Amino acid sequence: MKLKKNMIKSLLLQCFNKSGLLSFFKKIALENTVTILTYHRILEHNSEYIEPGMYVSRDMFDMQMQTLRNQYSVIKLSTLARALGGHDILPQPNKPYCIITFDDGWRDNYENAFPVLKKYSIPATIFLTTDYIGSNKWFWPDEIKYLIMHNQGKLIAQVTGISFSKNLEKFSDIVIKELKERYYTEIEKVMEKVKQQCIISIDTNSRRMVNESEIKEMSEYGIEFGSHSHTHRILDKLSRKEINFELTKSKEILENKGINFVPIFCYPNGNYNQDIINCVKESGYNAAVTTKRGHIDLRNIKQLDLFTLPRIGIHNDISYTESLFQWRIFRF
Repeated sequence: MKLKKNMIKSLLLQCFNKSGLLSFFKKIALENTVTILTYHRILEHNSEYIEPGMYVSRDMFDMQMQTLRNQYSVIKLSTLARALGGHDILPQPNKPYCIITFDDGWRDNYENAFPVLKKYSIPATIFLTTDYIGSNKWFWPDEIKYLIMHNQGKLIAQVTGISFSKNLEKFSDIVIKELKERYYTEIEKVMEKVKQQCIISIDTNSRRMVNESEIKEMSEYGIEFGSHSHTHRILDKLSRKEINFELTKSKEILENKGINFVPIFCYPNGNYNQDIINCVKESGYNAAVTTKRGHIDLRNIKQLDLFTLPRIGIHNDISYTESLFQWRIFRF
């Protein structure tokens, strides 16, 4: 049903685009704004089950970057941060501003996204989870998704106390959402118990995240790297001591790798509060991005909070045509 609605929406937007009205409304909506886009994974083929909203196919990404190159002024996130901090002035372009960011630091960011970014000379910022750099480790939501889709759902329901559903995709989303509300020590206990009782194992033989040589190669090209914490734990479920560790350990590692590091933070899962913002500032970061959807209004720079910058998430389901992609950016 959702796919059918998106297909109808795409057809209507294509007509809208051909009439010139899409460009007209886009110009009005994005005047004097900056749009920060959020990506996670760029896949050649969706050969594994991952969370919805977590990937864009390489072909779609190529189309989207071509659209941005032709119709937007794509700038670096550090350029925006300097301007908002009063250390620089953004030039006045004849196109709307746009910024590309990636969360987590997946290997496919190098293998599939980087060649496209080079092809269109587009800058980007990748937020790295430093404990995962070059590793084969899985994030626990991916483990949950994989196990449920491989017939371990009833076991996970038993361990977590969450009612099992035969709709495995829906059930996995419910489990992940509920576990994210629990403290990390409890999540660790759940995952340990699940793995002990599972009749299958997760493949940890292949590398999933970018490694140091790939990061350095992308740095030499101009790709920026910010922090996405050290272990990707959700910060508002941690003690202040644990929060500070996540922030300072990650920053220390990135500063010492000889890469194109920018002191900008990305909140894991988008969770933050004022105490976390204070910790981010005290740890020496200049800005932070959220998962809060919206545009940055350059007419109200003095009222902007550099540590709660909004972004717009992009994934295949809602951006698989140019018209849908454009609509997602300015309508969000």
